[in-house]
Amino acid sequence: MGEATIRKAMESDIPWLCKAIVAAEGGSTGVIPWCALFQWTENTFVQCLSEILTEDIIGQEWAYSQFYILERQGIPISTLSAWQEGEGMQASAMIKAMILKSFVDSQTIANASERIQRFQSLKLDRTPGFLQLESIYTNPEARKEGNLQALLNYVITQFPQETSIEIQVSNQNVGAIQSYSRFGFIETNRVCSEDPNIEELYPGKCRVSMVKRAEQQISWIMYQSKGEVNG
Repeated sequence: MGEATIRKAMESDIPWLCKAIVAAEGGSTGVIPWCALFQWTENTFVQCLSEILTEDIIGQEWAYSQFYILERQGIPISTLSAWQEGEGMQASAMIKAMILKSFVDSQTIANASERIQRFQSLKLDRTPGFLQLESIYTNPEARKEGNLQALLNYVITQFPQETSIEIQVSNQNVGAIQSYSRFGFIETNRVCSEDPNIEELYPGKCRVSMVKRAEQQISWIMYQSKGEVNG
């Protein structure tokens, strides 16, 4: 299987990061919010995503320098994005709003205004100062091998131990929620939309925030028999 190595992502990794983000965004239902909001094909989304990643705008999940990659024999296996919320004095939601205006043309945004407003019903603020983990992905053929466990353990050590960890996940991703619960995460907030058609725009009816507090021992315990998280 080859020895695993873990490193920060480089600009040359962007095509693979795009693949991972698309899979993570779609969750268990395959609904990719940006595609649904702007009526884009997956290829159009990937093109825009690649441009955003190249700009490396830190403080939100789509900055290539904030991704960590576990690879074996030079082949990427697992990845995730990690950043400390509000470290640059701006919330990630504000940065994403700036990205939206910079990388999506005004007419496309105008045409999507009704869908964007509906999508806002699932807005869930991230906690300032908390370590955020997003775009968590492992190649399907490499799951249940401990790759994601190793990556998570490594990434946590790159941040101060007094930092609490926060993850946002769709309520539909039941497997991920159960797994996060097993390694010490507790649901702290849940926002559900009253829009009966919200699942056209998001892979679930609710967005869930789960936190592992800093005072807890910083360790992730995976049940190998249960597989790995993809969400």
